[in-house]
Amino acid sequence: MCELFGLSANCDVSISFTWRGFLKRGEFHYHGWGVAWYLGGKVRAVKEPSPSHKSPIAELLLKGVKGRIAISHVRFASRGKPSYVNTHPFVRKLGEREWAFAHNGDVSDIMGDPEFRLEHYFPVGETDSEYAFCYIMDRLKELDSDVSSIIKTSKAIWSIANRIGDYGKFNFLLSNGDYLFAFMNEPKTLRFLLRHPPHA
Repeated sequence: MCELFGLSANCDVSISFTWRGFLKRGEFHYHGWGVAWYLGGKVRAVKEPSPSHKSPIAELLLKGVKGRIAISHVRFASRGKPSYVNTHPFVRKLGEREWAFAHNGDVSDIMGDPEFRLEHYFPVGETDSEYAFCYIMDRLKELDSDVSSIIKTSKAIWSIANRIGDYGKFNFLLSNGDYLFAFMNEPKTLRFLLRHPPHA
């Protein structure tokens, strides 16, 4: 199974103080890693289908990733071979915003269910994770101008995620650059920590 890391801050911060420990999880989740972060309202994403704890790119990014929101993922493949296109986070554009998504769990059965047919967004890879993300983006596209309302967007994401979550474990992190949305449908499988500077 995979692991997720998310950061949301009220100003641009370096993620290195906690991300370093997360990257070590690549020893157990060695099929890929990735990170997406927002800086100046634009998403930056780097990923590779190899272990994070051995990656010189990840080591280099420890000194350079800075922003208000970040989403990271280490992957142990359950569906889809280890490859760049199957590595999280995934990014899609909706209107003027770029959305980033990473998932932990298995909801593979939605891929064959006509109720979850895709219309506007389609996966590049083979994972149920990217398929679920495309389905979420399809539904958010239907909100049109209402996607700018955080209340309507949050309610829509919650409703969509609950439907997908009926098919299995569905923990995910999702961001549009302004907000970080976290969803968990199995108790005690996603945790958060509130930190205040100075960090000891």
